[in-house]
Amino acid sequence: ADLRKQATGISFQSVFKAYSDTPVFSIFKDCKVVSPADVQINLTRPFTGFLQALTLPAFAISSPTALTAQKANVLDTVRNGQPMSAYALH
Repeated sequence: ADLRKQATGISFQSVFKAYSDTPVFSIFKDCKVVSPADVQINLTRPFTGFLQALTLPAFAISSPTALTAQKANVLDTVRNGQPMSAYALH
């Protein structure tokens, strides 16, 4: 199932203007590993709300291993009427 349709809360698209399937509209360009504790996020144009957006729980940086192990893509619970994964409540 398409998670975008199931979880209709604050989405990547509402902040970054598009998903990867329409990159021409997105302000997100790429993300590169700089060191074990640092990443570099590149945008396609200046965006003053970028740091504020990263403070939202939906944009927290998580371990890919943890996301897979805890089935973050399985929306198996509901909180305040919003479908979400148990990982989101972890």
